Amino acid sequence: PCEGHVEVYYDNEMGYVGDKNWNEKTDEVVCKSTHCGRPVGNSNVYRSYSRPVWLNELDCKGNEESLWDCDGWPGPSVSFYRKPTVKKVKCSCKSLIIHITRIHEQHNQSKSNILFQNAERRVSYCILNAGADDATRLCKSIPGCGETGKIVTSQWMRTEGFMSSQQGAFKKINCSGIQNVKHLWQCIESHPSKCILPAAVSCTGNPLNIDKVKVLLTDDSDRETKCYGYVKIQKTQKNDKKSHVCGDDWTEKESEMVCKELNCGKVIKELKTINGKNGIMNHVKCTGSESSLWYCRAEHRSQKCTSAPYVVCQVSGSREVRLQDGPGKCAGRLEVKDEGQWKRVSKENWDGSYTKHACKQLDCGDDGKDKSDSDEFSQGTGEMLTFRCQQSDKNLADCTATNTNNQNRNEKAVQLICNENKLLFLDGPQSCSGDVAIEYKEELYWLSGSNERWNKELANKVCQQMHCGNATRHNQSSPGVKNRMWNESFSCSSDQKSIFDCNKTQINSSNSTIAHVECEGNITVTLTDTCWGMVNISTGNETGYVSGAHWSDTLSKELCKELGCGTEILKPIKKPGTSDGIKFKSLFKMKNSINMRQYSIVKMEMNPESTKNQDSKKPAYVVCKGIGLFFVKTGSIFFGFRQITVFVSGSIKPRFNDKDNQRHKCSGNVEVSYEGQWLPVSKKTLDNKETQNTICTELQCGNGLSSKPYFGPKPTENHVIIIQECSQKTIAECKVETAELSGSNSQTSDLGGLHCSNWKTLALEDFGPSQTSSENICKGDLVVYSNKESEPKRNFVSSQEFSKDVGTKLCEAMKCGNYKRYRNSTELLKADNWYEGIFKCKNSTNIWDCETQKQQRDQNETAKLFIECHGEPTVKLSANGELSIDDASVCNSHWKEEYSHMVCQQLGRGNAIPNLSKNQRKTLTVSYHVHCENHNYLIGQC
Repeated sequence: PCEGHVEVYYDNEMGYVGDKNWNEKTDEVVCKSTHCGRPVGNSNVYRSYSRPVWLNELDCKGNEESLWDCDGWPGPSVSFYRKPTVKKVKCSCKSLIIHITRIHEQHNQSKSNILFQNAERRVSYCILNAGADDATRLCKSIPGCGETGKIVTSQWMRTEGFMSSQQGAFKKINCSGIQNVKHLWQCIESHPSKCILPAAVSCTGNPLNIDKVKVLLTDDSDRETKCYGYVKIQKTQKNDKKSHVCGDDWTEKESEMVCKELNCGKVIKELKTINGKNGIMNHVKCTGSESSLWYCRAEHRSQKCTSAPYVVCQVSGSREVRLQDGPGKCAGRLEVKDEGQWKRVSKENWDGSYTKHACKQLDCGDDGKDKSDSDEFSQGTGEMLTFRCQQSDKNLADCTATNTNNQNRNEKAVQLICNENKLLFLDGPQSCSGDVAIEYKEELYWLSGSNERWNKELANKVCQQMHCGNATRHNQSSPGVKNRMWNESFSCSSDQKSIFDCNKTQINSSNSTIAHVECEGNITVTLTDTCWGMVNISTGNETGYVSGAHWSDTLSKELCKELGCGTEILKPIKKPGTSDGIKFKSLFKMKNSINMRQYSIVKMEMNPESTKNQDSKKPAYVVCKGIGLFFVKTGSIFFGFRQITVFVSGSIKPRFNDKDNQRHKCSGNVEVSYEGQWLPVSKKTLDNKETQNTICTELQCGNGLSSKPYFGPKPTENHVIIIQECSQKTIAECKVETAELSGSNSQTSDLGGLHCSNWKTLALEDFGPSQTSSENICKGDLVVYSNKESEPKRNFVSSQEFSKDVGTKLCEAMKCGNYKRYRNSTELLKADNWYEGIFKCKNSTNIWDCETQKQQRDQNETAKLFIECHGEPTVKLSANGELSIDDASVCNSHWKEEYSHMVCQQLGRGNAIPNLSKNQRKTLTVSYHVHCENHNYLIGQC
């Protein structure tokens, strides 16, 4: 197109240009006006005498837009020209082509934005003055694009390059009236003003190079999905990566096109997401008659998407439905597969007709029971769907489902037991033996024990399904009152896990015997720490924990009752982490279960779906409130009976913390065992008289006298016990709660101790006839102080049956180091001055555990017990008055001014100066806390 003789159009006819006065400037105007660059030469060619010569005698300066603008020519066809040749011009541009920004409009149509391109620049062509004939000429010039075309317009065609073009860079095409036009470039004219829209043409035809592409949907990980996901294009012939379809101008019409092309039914959800991914297609507009989304009218070019369409399709009746975590395949939490994920179904808007839909679709009968308001099944985790069904909907898959706002944590999931749910049951004294029955619609139907139907293979399958291993024996039993027989027999293969999956045969079950089996295993359900801990199940071939995600308070109470640990549960303060030892998903009480060993057990499935759920990896954890009694037989026989030892274990029981206070009994800081931890008790709790009496009575310490402040350093535990509504004999029968010790609640002033009526304390006192007082607190007669109305009662302990073990425990309790020696005191006492007990130690942890009743003897034959220990606390005052005992500082909490006088007197320095004692503000890593009773006169006795 950029080489040839020159013609011009005039009076609806093409004609030649003569070469009179032709020069280089004329060549320049020719190449410039035809958009062919610069002239590189010219030559002569012969012309036809049958066509006119319109222009001749041109005097061009080189700056004209066209030959018509040159000076010199007298008028069209006025200048006489008989020469047989005209000039042939060759321009610098080797070719001039149509550049196509292609879009598709239909399967048999192509579409182009028109750009002409030469070696030097691109020129945009304006939509103005481009007619249908021009569009047809363009389509004919493109191989395979048909014989006709039409002009189309769209705002998105105003590309960045088009919009940035300067005024004067636009041209217009006008071929009207011109004969024998072969190329659109022959009809180019200048467009003097700014263009609004580029020229765009739609052709009817089939391009010869039809793209081989695949329309597909993918998930967030770019994996191809079935009927949901982001809309993408993949060019299959190049094995290209998948590219997004961008979402500008996207409507439901285009979503319908995608679902139709992928044979995925109707659109049930479509949305556009913010997306900065790479796209290959945008501004898609479909009519619905196209064979592919790719052939819809659209812009095809690489670009960054501002949004991307996400489409969910649904083939009628194809939505998958299942029941999870229930006993039997027709019971459990309802879940629906949506966008490739299993989602729970919300109880909101659910009614009985929906239950019928679900059970029918699951092939589980025509109806069922909605158990959503019970805690029999786990609520599960994850997203929820809300369903709305019309009367015309035949099953749940035809109903409309929408995602529920998961911020409502109290929203319940639909839980169903369909009519056709069946469970195996063993009716016998042991968990893994008995007559075989099928629980169906809450009734028991007995399995036939006929020889031709009840065999070793079926017995093994029954035992395995009941988690009891294999059968050790199978036989028949007479029906008796068990007259409701199951009317099917089963034939099972090794790969079938349930007898309900086996081949079934209808039978006449009248007058039949009942199948009876004894399995090799045994089932137990226990807690790891007797009355608290993780729930542990042991079956015929496996032992492991139960998932906490599927456990309920109802099951906790049942288990506590069965273990003899009461019927109430407490809130755990321990939070067990995830465990790989979880082997069982859940337990379900059957209509005819007597104990938990007869519950239906659901094992944990080891699949990716269950292993990725962290909640299912947390074991069930139970704290029973009551006390369990456990009997252990020993070998000794007394009076013809084997000795039985009774162990008492419970989650809730009190004690006095005697770790650093062994000389006292029935008085001190109160602690309560809770989940195996000894926790301090709230002072407010212990101010209540009924609570005082209950604790003292349970500890065999009489009645409560008074509460007392907590003594000693702040406990390391971060929980405190609160006891309420206490008028029973044990605190396990009271209302017991825990609270966290944090912030302002962490002060020891909020904690308390107790003083019971049967309190006692030990002391060593050396007041013999030859001395008036002793400053050594680690030797002397062993004295027991106890409760008396006016003042403490003081009694001496007999040396009867004394041993070195007793001496060791006594010195330890008095904080006096190792035992040194003892002697009998010869001083005679009145009978009412003797303590009624003596101490005999053997493998005891506490001196008061050694206490026993002394034998009755003549008081003249009984001597007081005088003990001497090696150690004695060393009391010092520093130069600045800081007190230390055995080189450890004394904490200022609990300190009283009278204790200061006691120290000064003990050191022989008179009384302490009142109001001059001061507290040192520093943190002590090792220190003593001090509290003195009325009978203490030396600081070491406190």
